[in-house]
Amino acid sequence: MHAFESLVAQFGLDGVSMKDLAREAGVSVGAIYLEFPNKDALILMVEEKWRSHVAERNAAIVAGDQPPEDKLRGILVEHAAAFSQIVREDRAAFELLSGAQRLRYLGRTTADTRKKIFELMAGSVAGVLQEGCEAGAFAVEDPESTSRLLVQAVAEYFSAPEVAKRPHDDVVREVEDLFALLMKAIRAR
Repeated sequence: MHAFESLVAQFGLDGVSMKDLAREAGVSVGAIYLEFPNKDALILMVEEKWRSHVAERNAAIVAGDQPPEDKLRGILVEHAAAFSQIVREDRAAFELLSGAQRLRYLGRTTADTRKKIFELMAGSVAGVLQEGCEAGAFAVEDPESTSRLLVQAVAEYFSAPEVAKRPHDDVVREVEDLFALLMKAIRAR
């Protein structure tokens, strides 16, 4: 798996064959097929690892001792900054998160990856909004609905093709500015 992640980060999902993977991992192609029925299964493992990373990171932020606004910053702003860096350095991340990859054997596109991450983000944000409302920090009537709106507002900064077009520092500054505007809208007066 490590060899596959390394290769696809450099060459992209379609730029790596099972033969390339076998050579990199120091095993036979047959040995790979004993563990993975096809290349799509490897791609799904990478995709699942990323989703797990997002879920674990957000869970740690939500469980932390910071004030609710700092938690939202961690989930939205810091995640957008990390995402901006990742899609610039990892070609597979760019391809998976732009929804461009068609998984031949599974009959779906990787656009589902972005949707699943959106749902993870919205769930984490909803929990923080609820906590912030209970603490008197936020004035939000419907944390579930508002969480989706907040994540949607920041979603441009989770779009690989759009993020890659702009310098990283500009992306970070823009998402910080957007976050400040969004916080003005939901803070308790």
